[in-house]
Amino acid sequence: MKAHNLIFAIILVVISCNSFPQKTKPNNTLSITYKLDVKIISDSIPTYVSNYLLQKFGDSLKILINKDGSIRFDYFGNGKNGYEFNLYDIKTNHYYAKWKNNDTIYHYNVNSNTLKLIERKKLKPQKVNSLDCQVLKYKAVDSLHPNYIVNQTFYYNKGILKITPETYKHFKEFYFYDFLNESECMYVKKIIEMPEYRLTYALMNYKRNVKLNSNAFKIPNDLPLKEF
Repeated sequence: MKAHNLIFAIILVVISCNSFPQKTKPNNTLSITYKLDVKIISDSIPTYVSNYLLQKFGDSLKILINKDGSIRFDYFGNGKNGYEFNLYDIKTNHYYAKWKNNDTIYHYNVNSNTLKLIERKKLKPQKVNSLDCQVLKYKAVDSLHPNYIVNQTFYYNKGILKITPETYKHFKEFYFYDFLNESECMYVKKIIEMPEYRLTYALMNYKRNVKLNSNAFKIPNDLPLKEF
């Protein structure tokens, strides 16, 4: 996988109420907020790389999903070299990333997966935020770098955060559609582990049928685009 693709995909995928209802049905729009936590797990990477990773994501992520299925990711509490926003455009099937310190928006098509699957398995159910969650784990390797192992673990409860899997049938990067096809919902918790670091997403709150600004899902036309 190209390094930039890894950067984009980390985030895979996509975020406010004060409690978690037992049962919900799919609706047109959805806002989900996750707490983020990043930990460096490699002793061999340079200090400047670990410093960059520690400030890249921030402490929380808000995901907005519009009625068409496009997904916007806004990061809060990150550093000057971190993400400004990410965006999945359902119409182009491209994933876009904008950094705070760079005017260029980088993007690529997510119709193929740059990872090669080693193992996909269900783990023992666990409680997360007092919710009974199913657990699905993927272990994969970068198709271009055979020693670069990527682990993803999804914790989900089919009673909440429901979305329509078929909407994302072309979003194959990092097994996003495969996960949704199994879960039929977004995750309550997600852990993605690269050789250098571990990033954890933990559900804080969510709200359905929110009013969204349509401009939030448009790619700025005054900034250059670069495709990978």
